[in-house]
Amino acid sequence: MPLAAPGAEGKLRPLSDEDKRLVFGEQGDGRNAKGEAVPDGGCYGEAEAKINEAGVPEAAISFASQVNRESFERSIGDAQVDMVVKAWSKCMAVSGYSYASPLDSVGDQKFHDSEKPSAEEKQVALTDLECKNRVGLIGKWGRVEARMQKEAMSRDPEKLMQLKAFQESQLRNARKALSVS
Repeated sequence: MPLAAPGAEGKLRPLSDEDKRLVFGEQGDGRNAKGEAVPDGGCYGEAEAKINEAGVPEAAISFASQVNRESFERSIGDAQVDMVVKAWSKCMAVSGYSYASPLDSVGDQKFHDSEKPSAEEKQVALTDLECKNRVGLIGKWGRVEARMQKEAMSRDPEKLMQLKAFQESQLRNARKALSVS
């Protein structure tokens, strides 16, 4: 990622309506902002068009997203994942927390009511991390999902090659736009 722009560390002011029009545009409104015509989609839309000049391979992106989603959903029912999740749950219980899975601790509604995390929420997060490390949850679950993804990806490798080529094109175009080699 590029270094932060000068002054970015200061407090940011909210965008004015005119600034929003410059950044995001208002599709086809033809209005000017700061004396300049605003392209469809604003500066964001213009930049996206330059970066994605070869065209977005929607089918390939959709396929990759589907593989990702399906492998996660299938992995939840996998025996190896079930075993490591149960070990994680027992580890959490030793510290006084009753969660059947890490998804339950993340989704615990009692932690969604305030903007800042409470001391209890921080402790649950630290215990969660400690238990994940202790039982090897991330590595084991990740290996199961990776196996499932490889199987799914073999169904249509051409779409994934299209996606890879698109991402490489995006990177080249971004470097060119930023004058970075």
